[in-house]
Amino acid sequence: MPAIPERISRFIDNLEESGTDSESKLKKIIENEYRRRLNRYYLIDRLLKKKYKMRFEEFRDQELVKKFDYSLEAESDFCDWEMAITGIECLQEDFSELSGTNR
Repeated sequence: MPAIPERISRFIDNLEESGTDSESKLKKIIENEYRRRLNRYYLIDRLLKKKYKMRFEEFRDQELVKKFDYSLEAESDFCDWEMAITGIECLQEDFSELSGTNR
């Protein structure tokens, strides 16, 4: 791992107190960021499931954006929902690799 400049090491130490070396502290910071992003994507997914009373795949397969006459709200919801679903899949895979577990 490349050396971390002292200035950056100070910020790492401010954000993460557990661990002894910069690499383990940085890993913990990255894990926390993955959790934060996953939580955001799960929230988007949950809110849109509640709003439309269906899963994303059903919304997409039933072409509801088209049925809603391509309204800005429906298109925006579709894009946000698709981003959340894709984000969850990618982040879960990366997080499993980072933490050394398979989910």
